[in-house]
Amino acid sequence: MQEFTKFFIEYSESFLTGNAAEDQMIILKRDHCTAVSGLALELMQSVSACPADWRAAELGGLLHDIGRFRQYRQYRTFSDARSENHAKLSVEVIEELKITEKLPPQEQRMILKTVARHNLPKLPAEPETRQRLLDQVVRDADKIDIYNIVLDYYERPELHQSVALDLPDLPQISDEVIAALSAKQSVNMRALATLNDFKLCQLAWVYDLNLFRSRRIFAERNYIERMCKLIPDFSGFGNIRKQLNDFLNGDDSQ
Repeated sequence: MQEFTKFFIEYSESFLTGNAAEDQMIILKRDHCTAVSGLALELMQSVSACPADWRAAELGGLLHDIGRFRQYRQYRTFSDARSENHAKLSVEVIEELKITEKLPPQEQRMILKTVARHNLPKLPAEPETRQRLLDQVVRDADKIDIYNIVLDYYERPELHQSVALDLPDLPQISDEVIAALSAKQSVNMRALATLNDFKLCQLAWVYDLNLFRSRRIFAERNYIERMCKLIPDFSGFGNIRKQLNDFLNGDDSQ
């Protein structure tokens, strides 16, 4: 992995311009990818004893957002809605630069598929396979580190607004967002009108966590309570918080 990590760091730093505000965004994504890589390895080791699975998880996490650097250079945003699908961009970069070409063909295909699907609202219903497990691991690792980033942003709002999809920081909360979260469903990104909507959307990510270890990390880091403290109270919010914590603290075979 050291060879891949060295390449990734050098590649990401080739996008640094000397402009402090822009470089902050590049460094943010560089650090996110390396953090997701480490988390993905930890999660995979909690469910698989296969070293090949560990490597695929570590590398899938490292490369899942490698297209973000081109995205930001070209569009000056991390919003896919205002630019293009960053997962697709990431696959294009991996293939163009032949980053995984030294790996066994099956492992290459698995990593590319995981990168392509890591930002889907939901994974398609499929049998339990090594591919599906890799998808689940990288998606969970991504969410865990994104929570770390966005909570730091919300608690230190002087950071760049691109972290929050450029949404206005207004007190309003959309009924559609509340309804989806109350029903333990994913929130439609198109329904997001304010920063508070986005925070509630991120709370709903909890229900998409796949692994027991992922839920334990969320609970250990107190992510839910920290996020809830940043959202204005509304009718039914107490029940939503209870549902979220009950889900995190539930038992699971994984």
